[in-house]
Amino acid sequence: MALFPALTRDIDFGPEGPAQVAFFDLDRTLVDGYSVLPFLAEAVATGLLRPGRLLAQLRVVLESGRGGLGPLLEQLIAGLRGEREADLVALGERVFDRHISARIHPEARALVRAHRLRGHRVVIVTSAIRYQAEPVARALGIDPDDVLCTRLVVNGQGRFTGRWYLPGCWNEGKRILARAWLRRHGGTLADASFYTDSHEDLPLLERVGRPRVVDPDSRLLAGAEKAGWPVLRFRGRRANGESLLRTGLSLSGFYGSALAGAGRLLRGGSVREALGDAVATWGRIGMPLAGISVRVTGEQHLRAARPAVVVFNHQSALDALIIARLLRRDFTSLCKRELERDLLFGPAFRAAGAIFVDREGGGLAQLRPALEALRAGQSLAVAPEGTRSRATLPGPFKRGAFYLALRARVPLIPVVIHNAVDALPRGSVMLRAGTTIEVDVLPPIDSQTWNAQHLQAHADSLRDRYLEVLGFRVPRVVPLSAESTIDQMPLAS
Repeated sequence: MALFPALTRDIDFGPEGPAQVAFFDLDRTLVDGYSVLPFLAEAVATGLLRPGRLLAQLRVVLESGRGGLGPLLEQLIAGLRGEREADLVALGERVFDRHISARIHPEARALVRAHRLRGHRVVIVTSAIRYQAEPVARALGIDPDDVLCTRLVVNGQGRFTGRWYLPGCWNEGKRILARAWLRRHGGTLADASFYTDSHEDLPLLERVGRPRVVDPDSRLLAGAEKAGWPVLRFRGRRANGESLLRTGLSLSGFYGSALAGAGRLLRGGSVREALGDAVATWGRIGMPLAGISVRVTGEQHLRAARPAVVVFNHQSALDALIIARLLRRDFTSLCKRELERDLLFGPAFRAAGAIFVDREGGGLAQLRPALEALRAGQSLAVAPEGTRSRATLPGPFKRGAFYLALRARVPLIPVVIHNAVDALPRGSVMLRAGTTIEVDVLPPIDSQTWNAQHLQAHADSLRDRYLEVLGFRVPRVVPLSAESTIDQMPLAS
């Protein structure tokens, strides 16, 4: 399922196999904007960097008259001398969750997926330090070993020395490190693609076989037009006036949906049935009002086997509306205990008959109400990860849903949500108009073929299937001999 078919057409119909390599820059290519800005803001807020010292470092760069990225990185890295690496690791994860995950370009994610589905290897090459880049790589299913970046020297006590490894991953350093990676893993620059926004990446861009320019700066745009390179344009990820208007329209649709629920009550239905009708109706009208469409493949599988345990990967608050829209009626859901105490949503979930469980502890005994609902003919919606994932990469699946399907003797139906996070990123309340959410409903799985002793293996196997459908398959690469490697060397500063 291609999310941006026009964008990925030359990949979809181009050469395949691991000899093809796609290099991606990070800032303003994979993510919207500069990841260093929220990183520095959080570093100052947590005391890892002192504002006065940071301003003094910037002044040194300006007064030196040396332009470009290198001098700025030199000052910032020197300013980390004596700080603990563990603090920067934690900072990077926090910055990704709070700021960066919502800024990953859907178009970039589609390109990464298209390359991977053709068996290509995907590599990030960025001037950023690894604490910025590796969380993004994991969210995109890219091995941290395939992140070429600026790496800092850490001493035996786990503290930074203020030095970095040569070559730094900017300007000519990107070309050197990309060639070294290719010598280790096999491949040539002639068989490589490189996606970037900056003229500072010309040393590598001019040497790859397939240069791709993304929202370029003016200098790179002029060079790309002269060379005839493709220029790609991505939509910004920040909320704007249209997002505000569309979100308001979607919320207003809730009142019309409430009328549908009221109609069910007047016809003698239960409160749970009324809420089910209201939510399903809101899913049908609220998302179109927000400028969001949902394209479903395999929806017939949800009609062929009911009741069932319906599992879905959880990446956005919109997932609940998508599932309600698909199942429509005669279902309940398994929810985390925290939602029961939520002042805004808790009463609605309780009235809808949601079953609340503790994610940590509680054991299988707390699943008894869910088992009773299944035996009474209700389907059950469950996110087997137990929490929202980071971006679109599913987390580990827990075995509770599989236990319920086995005990209730009902099938398990997997629903794969590709990109709801593009419409409503984690931590955001603004809907992104113009998003098409892709959903695959896979054929029902007969739980009666399972062995109760191997439920976790069944859960792991289904997660592997999700990774395949979502395009996170990574080709196996056998490195060449050790003689072909080039290591980065420490630079004293």
